[in-house]
Amino acid sequence: MQKGVSVIEIVIVTAISGMIVLLLTNLPNSLSLIGQSSHESLANQILSEKIESIRASGYAILADGTAPIIDSRLSQLTQASGDIIVEGCLPEVCTQSEEMKKVILNLYWHEQKGDRSISITTYISNGGLN
Repeated sequence: MQKGVSVIEIVIVTAISGMIVLLLTNLPNSLSLIGQSSHESLANQILSEKIESIRASGYAILADGTAPIIDSRLSQLTQASGDIIVEGCLPEVCTQSEEMKKVILNLYWHEQKGDRSISITTYISNGGLN
């Protein structure tokens, strides 16, 4: 039997070591991206549920103005805040004087790489869609 290490064994060990080093160097960035993705997903979920709640309440309760978004899940986002803006329909959109309101929901939060925001806009009409 020959003693020692063959060239193939050295190549295999080097390749495995290289892959481990590559994985470990990319791990912090990957974890950061996963965290950002989960924050954005949570923000989308909060706004989607809030806008569906507003739609279900109907046109009659909508008054022009701004109100804060209140949701217990906002505490899961760093320095999170949000607002609901209700305004009358622009003449360019409501060309036949429809009774319609524009509703904008904004959500803001902070992450390590900077401030983030997401916005959803919808129109709610008196009597539903025509």
